[in-house]
Amino acid sequence: MKRIASCAPVLASGLLFILPAPTFAGQHIVIDKSVVGNVIGNSPNPDGSEMPNELTATGNSVTVNSGGTVGGDVYGGYARSTSGTATAMGNSVSINGGTVGGDVFGGFAESEFGTATVTGNSVTINGDTVGRRLSGGIAFGEFGTATVTGNSVTINGGTVVEDVYGGYAWNASGTATATGNSVTINGGTVNGDVFGGNAWSDSGTATATGNSVTINGGTVSQHVVGGYAESIPGTATAMGNSVFINGGTVTGIVVGGYAEIGLGTAAAMGNSVIINGGTVTGNVVGGLADQGNYVTATATGNTVTIRNNPTFGPATILYGGFGNGVPYYVFSGNTLNVWNYSGSSPVLSVQNFEFYNFVLPAGAMVGDDPMLRVDGIVDFEDPNSSARSSVSGVGFMGGGRVQQTGESFTLLTAGTLTGTIANNNQTVSGRKGATLIYDAIRVNQSGNSLTATIVSAPPCQPPGQGPV
Repeated sequence: MKRIASCAPVLASGLLFILPAPTFAGQHIVIDKSVVGNVIGNSPNPDGSEMPNELTATGNSVTVNSGGTVGGDVYGGYARSTSGTATAMGNSVSINGGTVGGDVFGGFAESEFGTATVTGNSVTINGDTVGRRLSGGIAFGEFGTATVTGNSVTINGGTVVEDVYGGYAWNASGTATATGNSVTINGGTVNGDVFGGNAWSDSGTATATGNSVTINGGTVSQHVVGGYAESIPGTATAMGNSVFINGGTVTGIVVGGYAEIGLGTAAAMGNSVIINGGTVTGNVVGGLADQGNYVTATATGNTVTIRNNPTFGPATILYGGFGNGVPYYVFSGNTLNVWNYSGSSPVLSVQNFEFYNFVLPAGAMVGDDPMLRVDGIVDFEDPNSSARSSVSGVGFMGGGRVQQTGESFTLLTAGTLTGTIANNNQTVSGRKGATLIYDAIRVNQSGNSLTATIVSAPPCQPPGQGPV
């Protein structure tokens, strides 16, 4: 993955409109003409071109309107400290049809030996082009602490030429933390990767927690990662991050949480990918822990959910966990949910899930197509132990007909099923909607198919039955 180097602003010139604030806090710069260099929301110059010498940048904004052009970078707010605390908070950038040749940062704070904190900054792109990278907030450190929290990017249209980060924390030898940052894409095109939150420490601790990416439309040409953490030697942890795909197209890999290490420990746990629609042509990975010399890699407790009618590429593989390391753990607690899925495209393979859950359509009938079709291998075995997968739940969406005792439904078909599920020929309980309970549904693996047969059905459907 890519690293952002320090990007201190330089002088620029241009014709701008500004509402001044004597402390350079809460300034609002509007660009509707051409600016040669950089623009900084809390600059002491009326044209926004001069680098501010401030420890704190709060509540500033830059707006680039149609017809506006910035040749350099755009900072909503910029703060800098050599050995103390630098804070950028509540700054914003809006691109409403203008063009930016360089990077765009909602908030940027750097501290060489102290603490860089970037919180609650935002970038909104409504049209036209950002020539390089885009980030809601960046914290840049050398030997102290870099933290990005609650920063956001929203893309409604236009084009971003390189990568997009909700929040990015980088530190040379200290701690980097990215928490609760987000990216939402409703339209437009991103030609690079998309990260909800990114934490990078060259030789310390990197942690990405609770970050997210939501794609409702538009196109992402590379990879999408909810939360990413990397340390070269040290500890990298990606936990509780998520990706939601409701529409649009992603041509790269989709990863809920990604932890990467050169030497030390990498853990990706409790991350999720939820695909409700759109098109994904690359692999889908709940949690990824990768790799290095004598590294412990753990990708467990992650979830992948597919529902409604998304489209997958012919080479798409669904992984609960994926990792390389000595040792590596990629199976335990990972869950695949196939809920009301009606997609017509098969996937190539399914691997490294301990638990499988299926919710069939409300009107499911005997003889319907399989819920999930896999052209290649579905692997029910832990690659590092004797543990096997199991089907932990089978249910039906609320409404429609009540499925009856003796009816069988095909949950999954594959080119090859590797191993046998742990609860083969055993029963699980299930529901139809919120309240209608099936006491016993038998799960059976035979040949290359996985089926569910109702052993004990409820007598009727109560009024007001709601959906799952």
